[in-house]
Amino acid sequence: MPLTPIEIKNKTFSVAFSGYNRNQVKAFLVAVSKEFEDLRNERISLAQKLDELSVKLATYEKTEGLLKDTLITAQKATTDIREAAKKEAENIVNKAKIDAENLKKETQEQMRKINEKINELESHKINLVSQIKSLMMNISMLIDKESSQKKSQ
Repeated sequence: MPLTPIEIKNKTFSVAFSGYNRNQVKAFLVAVSKEFEDLRNERISLAQKLDELSVKLATYEKTEGLLKDTLITAQKATTDIREAAKKEAENIVNKAKIDAENLKKETQEQMRKINEKINELESHKINLVSQIKSLMMNISMLIDKESSQKKSQ
């Protein structure tokens, strides 16, 4: 059973032959009682501070946990954003390649059609030139014939 300061202060001893000086014993017990009371008060105060610090520590640990979770979430979000941007860039590049290939095919098809049209026009030109030459020869022959008939008359 723990002693209290009051028990120490009120402690009495039986008187013995040639015993201790009662005043000194009483003064010593008062001093021990005071010291014991101060130590007990200090212990209570330290226990209260320990409780306060424990509460603060728990709060700090909770805050630390929240900060860690927030940091992990931010890192994950950054990674997700980076991956999404990378995928989007890849999609843009792939679409640009496909568009460029389609444009190339369309241009080649248009070039083929233009070349066909040019060949057609050149063939038509050759036919027209041939017809014009033939017509000119016929006209020339008619003129010659007409001229010869006029001379013969």
